[in-house]
Amino acid sequence: MKRKYEVLLLLNPTLAKEDLIKLIEKIEAKLGGTIVKKEEWGIKKLAYAIKKMKEAYYILYYVETEANNIADLRNLIAIDKKILRPMILVHERKWPFEYKTGKDLKFPVRKPRRNFNNDKRPSNRPTTNDNSKKNVETVKKEGEKND
Repeated sequence: MKRKYEVLLLLNPTLAKEDLIKLIEKIEAKLGGTIVKKEEWGIKKLAYAIKKMKEAYYILYYVETEANNIADLRNLIAIDKKILRPMILVHERKWPFEYKTGKDLKFPVRKPRRNFNNDKRPSNRPTTNDNSKKNVETVKKEGEKND
């Protein structure tokens, strides 16, 4: 049964062009299946050193292949020291490049915010009704009487 795989490989950047081409051909032979998309990103700087290398040559494959082909690729990665780091992911539904971009997404219309003025919760805000003014005046008068 064929499955969808995303394979990102970091290769040694010091390889000669002929050696790099031979290594890529060997990798593609091990992948088997159908290569849906291949992206060569070239030499990029690493966030941290891997096997004393500060740069790596990146290659990204989107492949539909059998699981035993991926097992063969893992064996090749374990043996060949020219491959610095692999990342192999299985995709169940769509490829990442098939998803819509942010421009194509339509967001639902939001509901209007709830009006909190009609709540019966007590608030800490001072009120401006006449009773509060009377209470303030009585407090002042009581303070004057005590003096």
